[in-house]
Amino acid sequence: MDPAPRILVLGAGPDALPVVEFMSQLGWHVTVVDHRSAYLGRINVDFSSNMLLQSPAMLQDDLVLNSFAAAVVMSHNLAADRQYLAQLSKSDIAFIGLLGPAARKLRLLDELGEIDPNLQQRIHGPVGFDIGASTPESIALSITAQVHASMKFRSGQALDTSHV
Repeated sequence: MDPAPRILVLGAGPDALPVVEFMSQLGWHVTVVDHRSAYLGRINVDFSSNMLLQSPAMLQDDLVLNSFAAAVVMSHNLAADRQYLAQLSKSDIAFIGLLGPAARKLRLLDELGEIDPNLQQRIHGPVGFDIGASTPESIALSITAQVHASMKFRSGQALDTSHV
């Protein structure tokens, strides 16, 4: 059996809770990091393997980033997300999901300037599959499905292609 993947969720806002729950229900080891203690307090410890109160700029101080299969950046804070991405650019994490519209991703990459050229190919933003998601739970399903497909080297296409 494959070992359970380790997933890094960066940001513990209200929409992170269903993401962490879905991923944990799949048996994944989820580490949640946020620089806001009040947000971390909202995450149910039953669903998180680890919670870490940490400044985004200090992410590598307490974590071995290359031990994670995927990361999802979802702090809703431009400055924090920029710092998270700067830290992740130095890692080998193959899948980096970024919450928010495509324009936000482009802005953050532009603000980062000269970074690892492979980072742009590893960032998936907006993260998630287009399933018409609008609630935190359906967005979490969309994100979790894309992370799962990526780890299994799948496209996420419908199995029934007769209607495509």
